Amino acid sequence: MDEDEYICPQGWRWSSIYSALHQAYKEQRGSAAVAAAPISEAGVSETTESPEMTEPPHLLPPNASDAARKQRWEETVQWAEANGYSHLIPDLPEDERYYHASYA
Repeated sequence: MDEDEYICPQGWRWSSIYSALHQAYKEQRGSAAVAAAPISEAGVSETTESPEMTEPPHLLPPNASDAARKQRWEETVQWAEANGYSHLIPDLPEDERYYHASYA
């Protein structure tokens, strides 16, 4: 890993982003659960198969390695893009970014 390589948001910022993503996920699942199933001409409720949306990737513990953090952040961004929530991941100012630092 290169010195000063961007890894992920600072922990507190990542936590707020995760909360927004998870809230959007819960709202989406809730609206899908209460949506009425289509009714056929015979008056029978039809179910439609759709792939289940998975939860956003969970946060890592504070002692996770930089490599694990970088991978999980990339998974989070990919999840948001795949599920239509990329707008919930802001452009981060420098003071909200965590970088790999060499301790040599």
